[in-house]
Amino acid sequence: MKDNAAGDRRERMLRGEAVDLWPDPGKRIDAADGLKWNSCRTVEASTLLDLVTAPIGSDQWSHRPIRLAGARVLGHLDLEAAILTRPLYLADCFIENRSC
Repeated sequence: MKDNAAGDRRERMLRGEAVDLWPDPGKRIDAADGLKWNSCRTVEASTLLDLVTAPIGSDQWSHRPIRLAGARVLGHLDLEAAILTRPLYLADCFIENRSC
């Protein structure tokens, strides 16, 4: 089931839909507790990187921004020197390991 949920989140982000993983949708939270969040709220850093750096015009690209809220981002999100081809908006997300 976890793979289906992750795939669904990826497809929604690909289409430019907002993905809200807050426990109470629309209600802001403190991301400092991110290490305690369960797997239902996770997104792989590699997924975000693939979506925001997809070549313009490819099947993985959209002109719409990536909007993600209340997620725990797993893995190394390294955006240093990356060429972003679409905007990335993160709200109240916990990023385990980042570079920027």
